[in-house]
Amino acid sequence: MRIDVTTILMSLSGEKPIEGLDGDIRPEPEETNVQYAERASIDLTFRKISVEILLAQEEKQTGENKLKRFVLAERIQLKNIVTFTNEDIKLLQKASEEHSNTLVHGRMVELLDPEEYKKLHVEPEDSEEKPEEKKKDWKNERTTKGKVVKP
Repeated sequence: MRIDVTTILMSLSGEKPIEGLDGDIRPEPEETNVQYAERASIDLTFRKISVEILLAQEEKQTGENKLKRFVLAERIQLKNIVTFTNEDIKLLQKASEEHSNTLVHGRMVELLDPEEYKKLHVEPEDSEEKPEEKKKDWKNERTTKGKVVKP
């Protein structure tokens, strides 16, 4: 699968980009207003979050796994369009589960596994009454124990 890693991850509404490296910007105690403004104005791209989560420290990680994560992070950093293997996708999804918040993880899955995202992203049926139901003559119907019965 090929992904443009410069893709900007969007907010929950999809109307504006997620800002900042963690997708949840709050000022740090020692940060000046200028430093905070600079950090908050960073659009979160697939590249930025992928590199961050792949290089994040984990307690129980083998040397082989660390090397795989490093090489993948390096590939993502050096190219704008990256071809991912199934193993790469699993590695990124696992890292995203462990090191990103729910919003960022959802956007990562949307790019990494669009079929899974579509399967889970089911639009609820419209709860509004259909126009023909609104026109029913309710005077000629009565209810008996929750069931509608016509006279």
